[in-house]
Amino acid sequence: MYPETDVRPTQISAEAVASALKCLPDMPEVKLAKYQKKYELNEKLTVQVLDSEYLDLFKELAELGLSTTLLAVTLTEDLTKLRRDGVPTEGLSQDAIKGTFMLVKDGTTVKESIPVMLAYLSKNPTHNAVRAIKELGLEMMSDEEVKQLVESAVKEREDLVKERGMKAMGPLMGVIMGKARGKASPQQVNNLLNAAIRVILE
Repeated sequence: MYPETDVRPTQISAEAVASALKCLPDMPEVKLAKYQKKYELNEKLTVQVLDSEYLDLFKELAELGLSTTLLAVTLTEDLTKLRRDGVPTEGLSQDAIKGTFMLVKDGTTVKESIPVMLAYLSKNPTHNAVRAIKELGLEMMSDEEVKQLVESAVKEREDLVKERGMKAMGPLMGVIMGKARGKASPQQVNNLLNAAIRVILE
């Protein structure tokens, strides 16, 4: 291009250039590295999140303390699988997704329930996550219900406990979690079962 002859040239300071450079967006590889480090994701999940329409929702939920890996897998891979299975996820609102994750965060349901809930909410876009849990029967068992389930399982298999001691934990965990059908926290069951077995062995 020819220089503009009717306008006097403007001198741009080094400070102005430096300031402008700071405002430039990160190069793709730099952005990828930043997100990978900040959210502790592998490269594959980081790329998928950055390319996702749910990037802002991912960041919002990550700030609330939810597992970034769980968020990334759900918002990219799980939703993609639902679409491939014919679930109309285009009707799924971000509020419905957020509500689902918040119910997992507060212990109302377990993370394994998420794909089922999102499929339900996709097909019933006027419903919210709380209603989805009730309709699907995914509410967590109460502490007392879990305790009774554990004690009953241990009592029924007391001979196994006396024979194998703490090694009976594995088989009993499988039995109890099978009966709970995802409505009890594995950690809670583990703690209660450990205590119940020790009572018998004392």
